[in-house]
Amino acid sequence: MKKIKYLLFIITLMTLAFLPTASSIKAWKNPVKLDPYVQETEEFRAAWVASVFNLDIKQQKGTSENAINEWKAQYLAILDTLQSYNMNAVVFQIRPANDAFYPSKYNPWSEFLVGYGVDPGWDPLKWMIEVTHERGIQYHAWLNPYRVTASTYTVTYSTTDPSTKIKKLIDYNESEINAEKDRIFANKTIEGVSNPIFATGSQLHHNVLLGAEGKYVLNPAADETIEHLKLTIEEIVDNYDIDGIHFDDYFYPDDSSYGGTKAELKGKTFSVEPYVEMKDYNEYLSNGGDKTIYDWRRENVNELIKSLSDLIREKNESKEVKCAFGISPAARWAPSIESCGVGNPRGVKGGMDGSCNDYYSYSDLYADTYKWAKEEWIDYILPQNYTNLDGNYIKISRWWSTALGSSNTKLYIGTPSYQIDTWGDTLELYYQIRYNQSTKLNVDGYCMYDYTSITEKKGLSAMLTVQKALWKMDALTPLYAAYTYDDSIINTINAPVLTWSDTNTYNVKLNPTDKVKGYEILSFDENADISTPTLRQKGQRVAFKIDTDGEFILTTEPGKKYIMVAYNESNKLQDAFVELTLPAEPINEAPVITNISKINAEYLINEEIKVDLSATDPEGKELTYTVYIIERNEERVVATGTIPTSTNSVSISAGQYLYTFTGQLKVVVEDGKHQVEQKFDFAVVNEYTQTEEPTPDPEPAKKGCKKKSMISLSMLISLSTFVLLLRKKDE
Repeated sequence: MKKIKYLLFIITLMTLAFLPTASSIKAWKNPVKLDPYVQETEEFRAAWVASVFNLDIKQQKGTSENAINEWKAQYLAILDTLQSYNMNAVVFQIRPANDAFYPSKYNPWSEFLVGYGVDPGWDPLKWMIEVTHERGIQYHAWLNPYRVTASTYTVTYSTTDPSTKIKKLIDYNESEINAEKDRIFANKTIEGVSNPIFATGSQLHHNVLLGAEGKYVLNPAADETIEHLKLTIEEIVDNYDIDGIHFDDYFYPDDSSYGGTKAELKGKTFSVEPYVEMKDYNEYLSNGGDKTIYDWRRENVNELIKSLSDLIREKNESKEVKCAFGISPAARWAPSIESCGVGNPRGVKGGMDGSCNDYYSYSDLYADTYKWAKEEWIDYILPQNYTNLDGNYIKISRWWSTALGSSNTKLYIGTPSYQIDTWGDTLELYYQIRYNQSTKLNVDGYCMYDYTSITEKKGLSAMLTVQKALWKMDALTPLYAAYTYDDSIINTINAPVLTWSDTNTYNVKLNPTDKVKGYEILSFDENADISTPTLRQKGQRVAFKIDTDGEFILTTEPGKKYIMVAYNESNKLQDAFVELTLPAEPINEAPVITNISKINAEYLINEEIKVDLSATDPEGKELTYTVYIIERNEERVVATGTIPTSTNSVSISAGQYLYTFTGQLKVVVEDGKHQVEQKFDFAVVNEYTQTEEPTPDPEPAKKGCKKKSMISLSMLISLSTFVLLLRKKDE
């Protein structure tokens, strides 16, 4: 019987060898389901730059000229990075904790700039906006509306059950918390600055509340809070050509259940000091209010958002640079009633499927973000969809896309570039963008969190793939329905200056034309008729630039001619154009692909495609490679990396495929200035049809794989018969 069991085990293993593994079956990565990627003319492409705790930009080291210039250099490097990825917006945190990165009447200088209340010696916000706009990039000012302290404090009114690990709010000494407030904020007053935290006594104790998680916030129910934030936003919009006011997901702090002895508090959850909040709520009821305490909290935040929306809309009527109002909430809006059960205050009609206890902006932060978007109080919403395509990414993106289908509010997706190191899949961001476009989701852009994550480790590789394969060109920033933009007609375009760079490659220096938001270069067959706008629009886009005073590289093809057209500030393509004159090309050397081997004409389903690549650069530069699979005229990236200068060679895996198809494998080698490529035809088949390997350097493993393919169903049946005979003999 042991022999029988052993042989059955061997047969099982052999059978499983022909089945695709679960981890390799990802419907969202199946190229049959993805449409060819189309370059977007309009798309929001941004990164969050977090100043809190100096996560993405270091403190200014003093107020000397050198210190200021060092800080400026950091920010210019950020812009360089965004430009290299063809991104068009920066979301910079100018108010991380009730403070400011600009001179303000209402907020002290930020501790994350030079030091709390320390004048840095200049206006960073004014300068940042100027240098950002010079590159055609938008500047969105990121503010945390309620947060007063970024750090947690020792005084608390919660405890964690050691067995269940559930946090509960307990009875507390109100005087003890108030004494801590007096101590913390006594020395924070700045002369000439008016702020709710500079109050004293009972007014301070009501203005500033300790959140359930241990940080101080402005009281969302206090009139002083709304007035302060209106003055703050008005000051920014009046004094700066800002492109956006941006709030993230910090509204009411995350709440916890009350577990103390006070009867009126039992059965409720609280985000801030329960005694103070209950007094505010009871006052609301005594004045004729009839909402539950949870809806009352949401209404407090609604009042803030609606008042700021009205303020910004009014200011934009006279502003040349329009200021959008955007919110970046937690990924999920609210759970459905079906998920929570009738009577549960967390659930809401039309909410999202899933666990009632997931993290929701509506139920946990009391921010009715969907209402703001549906009512068009905000110009864009940017849910922080910090999951992957194997998780809930598709479900969340689809819900928001459907929910906002009839709204003028733009939907951008908060993209978790910081998670790539943990997930390990450098193609995740690439496929998220591909999925959204291919399935025609109502997604108008992306914002990466956070900036540092796209500059190092696997996040860097992920963004390089996005840039090389998807964001190959710039895109115009979207417009918002609430505002009227300059629609001036552009009659002529200043011709750019072209200089030779390399074979079929030219440096293009733009010569700015007034009212131009972006330039597009189109290619045509050299005899094509381009006499009318309709004919000109039939050209193939080869370059797009929003840095209207910038420089870029143009790669051309023999037998083609090129024209430049322009988009005005209302994102409309103009009739004006200029035909480009290409300078003569001297001879220059590009990288040389010396050998590509191990590429077969045929591969079995689930067989790994391997490539050995050797390449050299005449100037000794470091070379990078990108490997594409081309199927049905669509290119998709399957591998990227560098070629070690020590060996000038590298072994590459181009992946496995679970279905049959014919296509091409393209290998591209670059030195940062030049690019060369080679293509190879191949097929994925059920069984080999070639009698011998076509490559000059076949390896034994491939022949072994060929023999493996001959292990047919008949052989498995024969083995099974042999097992039955052994069993009969044993009997």
